[in-house]
Amino acid sequence: MEIRSENWELISLFCVEPILTDPEAPWCYNRVLFQTEMPSGRVSLTLEPGDDYVQFVSEDPTGSAVNLELTTVEYVQVRRCDEEEWLVVVTKDAPQVVLVIGLSPRIAIRIGMASGMRTVASLSRQP
Repeated sequence: MEIRSENWELISLFCVEPILTDPEAPWCYNRVLFQTEMPSGRVSLTLEPGDDYVQFVSEDPTGSAVNLELTTVEYVQVRRCDEEEWLVVVTKDAPQVVLVIGLSPRIAIRIGMASGMRTVASLSRQP
């Protein structure tokens, strides 16, 4: 798996420093875990570039959870559009599965094939 963003871009997206299994090793040879609390819920992202593995877990304030695991990841990349940041995860499979995660202003998850996307979850805090 290729990380097509600079480390600081992922840190900026999650607003936390990651937990590394081996702090001395580069991210591409490591297990990288981001965990953060947000008003719209708790989020964690695990990257294991050497194993082409990504796990995204999101839990809203009511306890509802989303747990997505992808095991044939080609690349991850932070993208910016109209003042929003998104994490894009693309698999090697044919057809390619695309996972798009937004964290601000609420947690939003879209998943689909490279040819079309749809929103599968949107977690936001109820007033």
